[in-house]
Amino acid sequence: MYERVYRYVLRDSSRSMCRCDVPKRRYLHCWYMRLPTGYEGVYCETRSRDKFIGTYVGSEQCSIGTDNYTLTLSAHSEAVKLTMTNIYNIGTPPYVATCVMAAKDSFTFSGSDGMVSFSGTGRLVVSTLTVRYTITDGVTSNTCVYTGSK
Repeated sequence: MYERVYRYVLRDSSRSMCRCDVPKRRYLHCWYMRLPTGYEGVYCETRSRDKFIGTYVGSEQCSIGTDNYTLTLSAHSEAVKLTMTNIYNIGTPPYVATCVMAAKDSFTFSGSDGMVSFSGTGRLVVSTLTVRYTITDGVTSNTCVYTGSK
């Protein structure tokens, strides 16, 4: 016989309804509900972005040039966003991008300083961050891959 179990539904102003994420026992069925992007855990109790926050030291390979530098990800005022500082390792002040969680291990981002714009994706595997992006000044584009560790 199959048993259907409903778990407590958690709600607050920044989350949609969440229910069980994974059945805990064989033959136990749950009503699944897709977790809202940017949250993880059985009851959506963990912000996915939190594991990204920190300073990464790494190297960058671009279609035009290479570089070694530090990239910083910090919490944004919105729960499913991050602020990435020092992308491309140039600019005074450094270039800043707003990142939006796309999955529990990845984000998309974009930014501009008025003359230069950039956009791309980032992915975290354990403590290694890989950021793929294109930066352009309207005339020249440079495609880059940054890989760094906390």
